[in-house]
Amino acid sequence: MKNREKYKNELVKVCKSGELMKFFNDYVVPTYDCGNYEVINAEKVALLTALWLDEEYKEEPEVDWSKVEVDTPILVSMNEEDWGYWSRRHFAEYRDGVVYAFKDGATSWTTNLKTEWPYAKLAEPQE
Repeated sequence: MKNREKYKNELVKVCKSGELMKFFNDYVVPTYDCGNYEVINAEKVALLTALWLDEEYKEEPEVDWSKVEVDTPILVSMNEEDWGYWSRRHFAEYRDGVVYAFKDGATSWTTNLKTEWPYAKLAEPQE
């Protein structure tokens, strides 16, 4: 399956909403380790996006949440369809198949309040 097939619904949303910049920065930039949408020209954005769309989709490895350390940066979402709308949080715990994060981006140092999230993934290290 190609990226264009996997992300078809997200691509339609991008075309309707005009949020190509966010899509490009979230998906294409990490693949090619290139400059973000704001710093490269339109021709390069179009070319890199076209190349990315024709690549085979690579599934992200499953996270073993029971081994994730407290306060690890994670991205969370309430809805799988919100493809680019992930909130930044810090991992609190994994219990009964549910990921919990500290409330409002806090860490164990500043709070003990936790929120459960139906969708979570490890955050990529920021440069």
